[in-house]
Amino acid sequence: MIKHTVVFTLLATPLMADDKQKVMNAYVEDHYSTYYEYVTDVERVCNKVNVPIYGTKERGATAGDVLGGALIGGLLGGTASGKDEGAALGAFIGGVIAGESKKKETVVIGYREEVKCDNVTTDRKVERIQYDYSIITFTVNGETYSIAFDK
Repeated sequence: MIKHTVVFTLLATPLMADDKQKVMNAYVEDHYSTYYEYVTDVERVCNKVNVPIYGTKERGATAGDVLGGALIGGLLGGTASGKDEGAALGAFIGGVIAGESKKKETVVIGYREEVKCDNVTTDRKVERIQYDYSIITFTVNGETYSIAFDK
């Protein structure tokens, strides 16, 4: 309010000095400045994804499993009996047991489609314009005056 009063007083002073003086070509020019700031945006992004379905699968013994069982059985049978017949019987029994054993393992048996959503954060540069000041320019008796002020 005080700044407006000063501007109007400056304009009125030449007018009061002489009744024949006129203010001519008066205009106000506003000045702005541009600045930039970063704004964070959060966007929810959803996509379809394949999620594995797990199950158990039984599998029979491999040739390596049977051979390993026979070797271990033969060593145990031979050691326990101290005879070759015990080793042969142990190898036979170890091979049979290993051959009949079934192993369960977890495997992917299929896929199901699900929607997975995430919040994605991005920063973007935003141009801002703000008022800085104004200049009033006027002419009195051929003299041009400029005065800066804030609205």
